[in-house]
Amino acid sequence: MELPAKTKEFLELYMIPACDRSAHEDILIASLYMQIARWLCWNRVTIDNAEFPMVNIFCFSPSGSYKDRPKEVLIKLIHEPLKEMKALKQMAEADIKEKIDKEADLMGKVEARRFRESNPVPRFHNVFSGGTPQGLQSFRYACQKYGLGHVHYEHEEMIDMIRKKDSCFFDIMSMVKEAWNLGNSKSDSIIKEWRDHVSGVPFTVMGHSSVAALEPGSVPHSNLLALFESGIAKRLFVIYHKNSARIKRTYEEEVDDLEKISMNFEYCSNMMQKIFNAIKIKWVKDIPFSGHYETVNISSYKILRQIIDYKNLCFDRADLLNDPILKIEMLDRFWKAKRLSAAIAVFEHPDLLEIQPEDYAFAAELADKWGDQMSMFIGRQKDDDMEKLFRYVLDHPRTTSSEIKKICSLRYAYQVKGAIENFTEMANERSYELIKEKGRGKSQYFTLLKIDGDAEFGVPEII
Repeated sequence: MELPAKTKEFLELYMIPACDRSAHEDILIASLYMQIARWLCWNRVTIDNAEFPMVNIFCFSPSGSYKDRPKEVLIKLIHEPLKEMKALKQMAEADIKEKIDKEADLMGKVEARRFRESNPVPRFHNVFSGGTPQGLQSFRYACQKYGLGHVHYEHEEMIDMIRKKDSCFFDIMSMVKEAWNLGNSKSDSIIKEWRDHVSGVPFTVMGHSSVAALEPGSVPHSNLLALFESGIAKRLFVIYHKNSARIKRTYEEEVDDLEKISMNFEYCSNMMQKIFNAIKIKWVKDIPFSGHYETVNISSYKILRQIIDYKNLCFDRADLLNDPILKIEMLDRFWKAKRLSAAIAVFEHPDLLEIQPEDYAFAAELADKWGDQMSMFIGRQKDDDMEKLFRYVLDHPRTTSSEIKKICSLRYAYQVKGAIENFTEMANERSYELIKEKGRGKSQYFTLLKIDGDAEFGVPEII
């Protein structure tokens, strides 16, 4: 995969050496573009004055694979933009407080106190990593009130939430689904209680999870697939890799990387500052937060034909898929690529805020790659089911169809039938024969027999 020029430069000069050369390339790319997408949403940048470039990513990787490191090394580069964002928030809070005070000053003492208590200054944080959907909704309401900002939801160990099917986590994912189109969410339909509705506030999500606990048939595995099937799969990218190996480095190589980081830090920091400057809110009048300001727009008119062609290709591919999760992801892949391409465009050429054909082409390439990883991740569960079933039947002759159903987490008879057909093929490939015995009624028993290649007429040898 050929990386865009600026992305390649940034990774090689700073992120790869700063991450000890052990972080997976996809995690590095995802972390970089996610930061750009967060800035775009925080500054209310839109694509064609219509939609926010919201990006959502789930990363599944082994423990110890440096999944947290890219975010940490990026934060070191962006202190100045973070200060500007904090200053804007404080100005917004001060402006709202001033308006509340002016109105309260026209009232009596008791009435003014009650008015201030019932109209507190709304506040929000840029990142929401834990809490209730009510708390998250209140942050998003503050963003709506100010007319700037957004809330980024991140979790370093989603497996904890998935394992216990945490109601707050799943409600937040419902909010993500509802906010995906235009940044609108009706909290009473999400969290089952009255709260201010929020509209026009974008949302981004970055979640990490270890794959170790996602064993086939386990509660976390079932919960995760249920979440994907609910529709969240078409609104997020899934990155999945198995590599947790650390790259061994010599003393000279380590020193060389430290020098490279030090030498290129200012250059890369300036690069990020330039990007932020290109997309931040522009004030029309001297008095901010009075409604007289404008946001930046990114044009996609140059890639309209590409989007249509890629959309039709995704529709054709979806017709060939049977898995409901993969099918729904494929149907909306072109849309996710469009939003991702906005982040790529801003990073590659902040002086030209138009999505170029090469930006969308790379976004589509990433969408295909990460879509394949989602397929591999789901396929891994199926392969693991077969492996687990093979070991079980080998150790337990006369396994029942009910046991097969339980081991493979199947619900319906046709699924059991399909699993047995796949299992029969696997057994034959490994020089085993699956012997089926009919029991009472519809019950069946299954036993694996090793085929002795030297036996006359290939008679199976019972082991």
